[in-house]
Order: sequence, then structure tokens, then C-alpha cells
Amino acid sequence: MSASSSPTLRRPSRALRDVVFVDGVRTPFGKAGPKGLYAETRADDLIVRVIRELLRRHPELPPERVDEVAIAATTQIGDQGLTIGRTAALLAGLPKSVPGFAIDRMCAGAMTAVTTVGSGIAFGAYDVAIAGGVEHMGHHPMGEGVDPNPRFLSERIVDPSALVMGQTAENLHD
Repeated sequence: MSASSSPTLRRPSRALRDVVFVDGVRTPFGKAGPKGLYAETRADDLIVRVIRELLRRHPELPPERVDEVAIAATTQIGDQGLTIGRTAALLAGLPKSVPGFAIDRMCAGAMTAVTTVGSGIAFGAYDVAIAGGVEHMGHHPMGEGVDPNPRFLSERIVDPSALVMGQTAENLHD
């Protein structure tokens, strides 16, 4: 099909809504391992603490007004599995009517959760959403259970440094 015969694309008549980031909550940094700050705390309970604190800070927001909970976790097993956005929402005391989902986009997961629900707000799918991420390094060490396909390297699909998180971070910095 040539450009002249293609139909004209029209913009939606409805404008995008403004999106406002209201607040941010995080847990304190702690060392990983059996003696770490969160050694006896489940990953899903870390998210529960954050959601509860967010709601405590904003008593003007009834929990039933939350339309979505999006939580990222790279290692989605054990206490970081089971669709952690949904399970954390329920464990935090949000109504059963509040849906949730999980995202895995490696180091960009939490940012992807935020931008995904932000887009949903802009397009009118949600009014209020909670987004974030968790990675409990004490329970799920970096690379746990990872088995990259050998073809990535043998077929030179990626540079070997792409499989090393620290090197990838350095490349992003440069």
C-alpha cells in the first residue's frame, strides 16, 4: 500500500488526561543475607508495608478508590511470585475489588510499573493507581534460577557483558 492510498489516521477526539505523581514510599536500604535487615521479612510483606504507609499518609483516599496495583519483581518466585501486585494489594487490606498485576522488566521493572499505570491514568482507564517494585536480595540472590540460552553468546545476539548486571549498569552510565 502506498502512502497516497492509505487511510488518514485521525487523532482521538478525547484529549489525554493529566497524570499526577502524588507520593513515593520506600523501605530503608538493608544488607542482604541471613543477618540482613530484612532476613526475616517476606518480599510481599515489604510491599505491604509500603502500600499501608502510602494509605496512612493519605487518609483522604478511600482504599476502594484504588483502581490498580502494579508491582515489579525480577525474580517472580516464592514470596515475590503469585502475581505480587494482586497479592500485596490483598495483604495490605485493599478491597478484593482492587486488581493487581506483576511486571518483570529486570532493573527497569518498577519504572515500567509507574509508566504503565501512568499511561492508564492518562487514557482514562484508572483514576488512582499504586505502582512500584520489590527485589528481596536476601531471599532471591541476583541471578537465582537464571539459565540464559547459550545461543545469546554463540550466535552473538548480545555482547557477553549484557548478561552481567553490573556491566550493564556501567554501560548505561556511560
